[in-house]
Amino acid sequence: MAAKTGPATLASSSVYLPIDELKATARLRYVPSSLFAQAYIGLGEKNRALGWMERAYEEHDHGMVYIKAYPGLDALRSEPRFQALVRRMNFPQ
Repeated sequence: MAAKTGPATLASSSVYLPIDELKATARLRYVPSSLFAQAYIGLGEKNRALGWMERAYEEHDHGMVYIKAYPGLDALRSEPRFQALVRRMNFPQ
């Protein structure tokens, strides 16, 4: 029996390609956790994105300095976990 293929199957198999590429690269060298967060934002997976943002904070990811201004994070701004993360960053008022 042949494997089922079609637009839905192809779409679902290619959706995680960027994340798979990040994971493969991370096995060879450091990949900032903020890049994983951005990939999950692109997929609409806010919970996973927030988990990676929290990890980025713990790792002192250099991308975290842009947390208040980077438009790519707009999808997370209304999330309480994101707001708490921004407060933990202790930016000057």
